[in-house]
Amino acid sequence: MFRKVTGCTFADYLARVRIAKAKEQLLVSKSTLNQIAHTVGYADGLYLSRKFKQMVGLSPTAYIKKPKKIVCLQYLGHILALGLTPAGTTAKQLSPFALSPITSGIRDVGIPVSLPKIAGLEPDLILTIREQHEHLSQIATTIAIPWGRLDTLRELEYIGELLDRRNEAEAWIAGFCEKEERARREVAGIVGKRESVAVYEIWGDRIWAVNIGYGRGTRNLYKTLGYSPPQTLAEHVLGKGPGKEIPFDRLPQYAADHMFVSVWKEHGGEKQAKRLMESEQWRGLDAVRNNRIYDIDLDTFVWNDPLSIEKQLTVQTRLLRRQC
Repeated sequence: MFRKVTGCTFADYLARVRIAKAKEQLLVSKSTLNQIAHTVGYADGLYLSRKFKQMVGLSPTAYIKKPKKIVCLQYLGHILALGLTPAGTTAKQLSPFALSPITSGIRDVGIPVSLPKIAGLEPDLILTIREQHEHLSQIATTIAIPWGRLDTLRELEYIGELLDRRNEAEAWIAGFCEKEERARREVAGIVGKRESVAVYEIWGDRIWAVNIGYGRGTRNLYKTLGYSPPQTLAEHVLGKGPGKEIPFDRLPQYAADHMFVSVWKEHGGEKQAKRLMESEQWRGLDAVRNNRIYDIDLDTFVWNDPLSIEKQLTVQTRLLRRQC
């Protein structure tokens, strides 16, 4: 009955499940082949290696080294920073790189994602942020990297390890560190030691003070440039969670000395931003009176991948120096 329903014997099906899990463990863990064999249900690493080569056509070591055909449902900027071009991603992931030659040939797998489109690309590996991904695992080895738990550069290191691109990850990070040092020199003294900095996004019904793990250039401000938020916001924007939702009438309580401001234009955000910026309350903020409001465009600043934070740092440096 099992063979009639699935098209294969139970033993064959179980072997495929075991080898798929072994592929995942080879990429994400530091376990030995023996340890992985025991995890997936084989007696030892030698037997796993023989079975792996029989089913995959490569030894486990060769599989790790083999260039992977990737579909990334997240982390496109990380993959591109490693010098790789994935086979597929979503239109949303492509949007910040829409006019870039480095995305040429990458297929759009849809929003919501189309499983047939992904399967049609015959990937070796799928990257996602969702821990429940059984539907994807049936197509190819799927690895979930929860979004926002690691710093962007640590994510790049991790993905570099997964894809046997450790050297490329280290080289990119070294180059970015040089740019960070240059940016620190260029803006030295612009923000006083006792002055605060924060990022605010205006929505139709509230203002959002953005947490460091949620893009909008926050990583560069707090880590690269070493700025501090107002005390009233510190636990919200430097701790866990998405940040702090602020009612419009309480903005002065949470306002920073230097305010980077974006607008979520949907659901009335653009109209609300216009009303707010014409109000006496807004004009009374120290940051407004001292010309320390920096408008940031969400198309550039919503993202938190390596290529985006690199671009954001250039814009932030120019904004602070009033050169753009």
